[in-house]
Amino acid sequence: MDIVVNIELAGTLKEILSEQKTEITCLTITGQINAQDIRFIRDEMSNLKELDIENVVIVEYFGKNGTSVEEDLCYAADTIPKYAFSKCKILTFKLPKSILSIEDYAFKHCGINRGYNEFGHYSFIIPNSVIDIGKEAFCNSTNFWKLEIPASVKSIGEGAFIGCYNVYVEKDSPYFICNPDTDWIF
Repeated sequence: MDIVVNIELAGTLKEILSEQKTEITCLTITGQINAQDIRFIRDEMSNLKELDIENVVIVEYFGKNGTSVEEDLCYAADTIPKYAFSKCKILTFKLPKSILSIEDYAFKHCGINRGYNEFGHYSFIIPNSVIDIGKEAFCNSTNFWKLEIPASVKSIGEGAFIGCYNVYVEKDSPYFICNPDTDWIF
């Protein structure tokens, strides 16, 4: 089942989709979401294969029902929070255009595919708005054909891409280092 939903009040996605949550395979969201909504997507939408949150604004949330196991955390606006899609089984994915940060462990152990390019390969494109990528953010997410890091990224946490293959860095990035044997490393 394909669903398109506009969320006017962040934190209400569970309320809106609770009866259909296991039937939805393709979800497009517009409007506002927070860490509660992301947790609902990750933990309760077991058959979701495609998620498009490209035109979503992630708003701040404070509480214990977010994506982390810790109690009462403040989840920042314009951020993919800690553990957001960790161990998630979504096949194709579009990130919000407005995010500034991808926090620690956000996509850790995804081991799944992230979106087809024109050749039918899987790719994951980090938006040009992102400036920070947290510790182990993509650790062991191994099925990317291509994972692109834009030049806007100024900070990459320890082990952010351990176990990942085909990570590409834009030439203008501070993490782009030429190496005559491999073309580039970072």
